[in-house]
Amino acid sequence: MHPTLRWQPYLVDPSGAAQVEDLTYDLVIFRGEASASHERTELYYYAGEEVYRRQGIVGTEHRVEQGLDPCSVYYWSVRARFRLHGWPRVTAWSGVYQQPGYRIVPWARRTSPGSIASPFSSYAFPFQTGAVAEGASCEDDFTQN
Repeated sequence: MHPTLRWQPYLVDPSGAAQVEDLTYDLVIFRGEASASHERTELYYYAGEEVYRRQGIVGTEHRVEQGLDPCSVYYWSVRARFRLHGWPRVTAWSGVYQQPGYRIVPWARRTSPGSIASPFSSYAFPFQTGAVAEGASCEDDFTQN
């Protein structure tokens, strides 16, 4: 699966007065990992292992070059890099804090004693890849949880 991800352009200065150069984007994708709720009645997803990263993307879309697993949950985020009056700048990673229809758990999860995993779960955009065979559907559709 090689989805194309699209985002809105970053407007450094809508008036055009600022000297903005070399606007590019960084993209990161994490594998979604499932965790049952405390009552074990709902399934939650969070950003786990980083599986894809690209820097220096020109434009506001990117076709994922590395194949992603079918019927799998992923999270993605993008940020802008540019030069403003000659000085390098980078924005915060994009995303959402809550998206209707998706279960997004708090970002902190322990992977081993004393360690905390990626902060991306609370604001990265979740998505699910489709089934490989035409007309087939994914058994566990995370958007319906």
